[in-house]
Amino acid sequence: PWLRPQCEATIGKKVGLSNDGVIKRVKNLVDKKIIAGFNTIFALFNINIQWYAVLLRFQNITEEREKQFIDFVITHPFLGTLTKLNGSYDYICLFYAANTKEYNEIINELRSTFSDIIGDYTSLVGLTEYKYNENPVDMIWNSN
Repeated sequence: PWLRPQCEATIGKKVGLSNDGVIKRVKNLVDKKIIAGFNTIFALFNINIQWYAVLLRFQNITEEREKQFIDFVITHPFLGTLTKLNGSYDYICLFYAANTKEYNEIINELRSTFSDIIGDYTSLVGLTEYKYNENPVDMIWNSN
């Protein structure tokens, strides 16, 4: 089983399916590779971990340096999400730090490793998270 019984019941009530119907739909989504895996979501504020976002604007970037940047972020233990953007900035990177010192170490590592391609950046600090929605679940359930 992929889900705990209470999860099946909660999902079932929300979408109008029995527990077995939920299990069947989830299995179908896994088989179709629409669901790639399952994750635990931690309430970071409750364990004194702060999230940050850094918006990055690149300059004089080559495909090779961009790939090195992506690989760096993907393998870094505290860099959580990387999204390529269309607009004033090229990427947004979300990361986690326990305190300001750790935050500065991560930013300095990023800036020094890629000083040749980072033209500008803006850092943002998450203060209060009111909603976290990894994926548009209702849209996915209603499309199948």
